[in-house]
Amino acid sequence: MFDFIYHHDIDPYIFEFGDGVGLRWYGAAYLVGFLVAYLILRLLNRSNRLNLTQEQVLDLVISGAVGGIIGARVGFVLFYNFSAFFARPWMLFTVWEGGMSFHGGLLGALVCLIWYIRRSGLDFWEVTDAGALALTPALFFGRLANFINGELWGRPTDGSWGVVFPHSPAVDGELVPRHPSQLYQATSEGLLLFVILLFVWKYCPKPGRTSLAFLFGYGSLRFLVEFFRAPDPHLGYVFGLLTRGQIYSLLMVIAGLALIKFLPPPVSSTA
Repeated sequence: MFDFIYHHDIDPYIFEFGDGVGLRWYGAAYLVGFLVAYLILRLLNRSNRLNLTQEQVLDLVISGAVGGIIGARVGFVLFYNFSAFFARPWMLFTVWEGGMSFHGGLLGALVCLIWYIRRSGLDFWEVTDAGALALTPALFFGRLANFINGELWGRPTDGSWGVVFPHSPAVDGELVPRHPSQLYQATSEGLLLFVILLFVWKYCPKPGRTSLAFLFGYGSLRFLVEFFRAPDPHLGYVFGLLTRGQIYSLLMVIAGLALIKFLPPPVSSTA
């Protein structure tokens, strides 16, 4: 049955030295994402809207990466596995078991960036506008890695594009094709959002617009795509309809709208 459907069998390791030891695609995606973010910031730094030294560009990427990784792990434990964390607090450090949260990673990166911005006397909106644009390609690589790992699969589908993931829950005793929601997210949160933010950066250069466009755009796209993604089995649906990811994404949309009143006023020119 389902012979015409793709059965996921991608090796999660690029190369393996021994049993469970090697370079995984997931780790490589993080490295590539950070490198691309650094290169984008270098390019943006050539414009008159970003005035950083090369050392500051590197420091920003490192600060965001460290905060993002720590926040992603803490966010996963607190947002999606708090009951397990309450029973086993040390699971916060068992990173080899997997589990990262984008929303937690975003908060962690933001905390570290705010610390660095204040320490270095940089402009908040200037940095976050550029950072938002530089982050989206990293999301693309991260979601591709999710697909390669065969994790965060979608809901069952009858479409010929469905994928049978070997570790997904069985339905009526057998594995069924599911939406490749990881690829949907890679396309929407990564590629499409990057194009949108690039347009905002270029044609709406007022401070903070790209940052809030990221919050609103990511939250909206993630909310929509989550209708194709299966919720975590131990959590299920909120209110019988929404996933935890959709709730957190709605908060991003609300934040993107609410923060508009805190944007600095446009600089007026006088003759």
